[in-house]
Amino acid sequence: MRGSVVIPAFNEAHGVSEALVAIDEVLTKCPELEWELVVVDDGSTDHTSEQVKTVTPGLNHPLLLHKHPTNRGLGAALRTGFTATTGDVVIVMDSDLTYPAEATITALLSQWLQKRSHVVIASPWARDGRVVGVPKMLAFRSRAANKILSMASQHDLHTVTGMVRAYDGDFIRQLPIKATGPDVNAEIIFKAEGLRAAITEVPAVLDWTGREERYTPSKLVNSNARWTTLKSLALAHLFRPYALPLMASGLSIMAMLFMLIAGKDTLATTALAAGVVAALLAVLMFQSKRQFEELMFSQHAASTHKVEWDSSCPHCRDEVSKS
Repeated sequence: MRGSVVIPAFNEAHGVSEALVAIDEVLTKCPELEWELVVVDDGSTDHTSEQVKTVTPGLNHPLLLHKHPTNRGLGAALRTGFTATTGDVVIVMDSDLTYPAEATITALLSQWLQKRSHVVIASPWARDGRVVGVPKMLAFRSRAANKILSMASQHDLHTVTGMVRAYDGDFIRQLPIKATGPDVNAEIIFKAEGLRAAITEVPAVLDWTGREERYTPSKLVNSNARWTTLKSLALAHLFRPYALPLMASGLSIMAMLFMLIAGKDTLATTALAAGVVAALLAVLMFQSKRQFEELMFSQHAASTHKVEWDSSCPHCRDEVSKS
């Protein structure tokens, strides 16, 4: 089998060479796969590419370097990286190793070899996972966003927005990805669930020790960071678009009951009508989501000629039983 490691990088000249050496050493300890490294320099304005080229001759595994002429965002960098891979398993690592190389790659690869999941997520929010040195504000925002996305998803996940993962190679290369920013990670989970893919997690450590330059308030609360969080949370609506109108219907029915008790029949009738309309909207949105999933599933099946069902997912078992 072949394995690929994708490392997106943007202005990481200060540490990318050390990260590549560390990842290369870990891969040497995993000889059961034939490895390749794929670095995507996403329009860096420093010497990231030069640092990559300097360290490449001393590596034990081949390295492919792709450079975007301008910064296109994490989603675009991952698309470029995935397209360039040939591995049966594709592991995505960060270029500054906030996830320790050996522990993370070993855990992801072991889980993939054991379960052959389409997606394996390195999760600092899972049981036995942890974060070290991450500012409290950022950790709170990340945990809250992942909690909301987790509740909306079909799997029992703790981390939906994390980038560090292992993918089935054929699966991720065929997956249609549109997002250009960090919200690409939530988009992949959303579309993977629509394809009834097997998604699992492994506990991981997110360690920001020694990276105090990231702690500046301007970087943690700037408009781009807030917008990225909002876009990721918006995907919670895509996971279950019928949830909001269903909640509105329930609230309208409750309002109707209060109005009847208060003797305000006209307002009660209005609340009942609003509840019925919201319920019908929820049904329509549920049906639209199912039709979208079926269309995406059939198109993906036709392109890959092999789609595997996740037997551990109750939703998938329901689909199998219906067929």
